[in-house]
Amino acid sequence: MSSKVDIITGCSGQDGSLLTKYLLEQGRSVIGICRASSDLKNLNRLKILDNPRLSIIKLSNGLEYLDLFLEYNRIDNFFHFAGFSSVGKSFKFRNDAYQANLELPITIASSMLRANVEECTFWQASSAYIFNCDQPIDSDSLYRAFSPYASSKLKALKALKSVFENTSIEIVPIHWFNHSGSFSNENF
Repeated sequence: MSSKVDIITGCSGQDGSLLTKYLLEQGRSVIGICRASSDLKNLNRLKILDNPRLSIIKLSNGLEYLDLFLEYNRIDNFFHFAGFSSVGKSFKFRNDAYQANLELPITIASSMLRANVEECTFWQASSAYIFNCDQPIDSDSLYRAFSPYASSKLKALKALKSVFENTSIEIVPIHWFNHSGSFSNENF
């Protein structure tokens, strides 16, 4: 059986690459997941690709997660940062937003359960846009998704809470606010 690891989807994006660097600096072992087409330029910029505690796995579809979890079923943290991140583009590409932000997390969760992953924290990249943003928000604020992007994130959060109910996998939503930086995708 393998030792415990942290897994990050979207490891080549802005948030995933920065978290990967941080975890490696803390002495953690990290498996970074990205699309087969990812160029890894952020990981190169951060000079962490050669770190012996980092394994990069490129997946072409969500069905490959079961094999991953069968090999690495001792996971401390699973950070799900992959997804469709443009609120504006989600109106035009609604299907893409739902596939990336709702269907993929459900596929991942199902694969984790089938592979008997236990005692893991599942950090789900959610969004502040799932709340009524007309006023200051906190964890007790009312949900009000106003875009396909926000709707897909809200539905994913509810689905994951349901899937992991009565398991030893804890779901922790990360409600990002609109953020960008020097590691953001140029198309963002």
